[in-house]
Amino acid sequence: MNEDFEVVVFTASAKSYADVILDYIDPEKKLIQHRLYRDHCIKSSGDVYIKDLRVLKGRDLKDLIIVDNAVYSFGAQLSNGIPITPFKYDKDDKEFKFLMDYLERIRKFDDMRIPNRDAFKME
Repeated sequence: MNEDFEVVVFTASAKSYADVILDYIDPEKKLIQHRLYRDHCIKSSGDVYIKDLRVLKGRDLKDLIIVDNAVYSFGAQLSNGIPITPFKYDKDDKEFKFLMDYLERIRKFDDMRIPNRDAFKME
């Protein structure tokens, strides 16, 4: 997907933990352009970490999407979010394929929030 999109991993995990996994997934650092960690999140009073896309300085929210299995994670920008079911070690899981198909359909939109609002109706 990084041929059509800039890929940023934004995790609520600590850097030391996340980097081990991300280095395994992308050892040559060619697939993921940027990494954001727990310290980039906003911690709520209930110890919930919110991923506010405004930390991506110099980017317009209309150009950003976030994919997460926890909708509260992108609660600051619901229209930018794509909810996804958590991966449960099921070799028949097709969620990533569905995501790739959806991203392929919306990549030409000038405002990523428009198809997301129509598809997910979270606002």
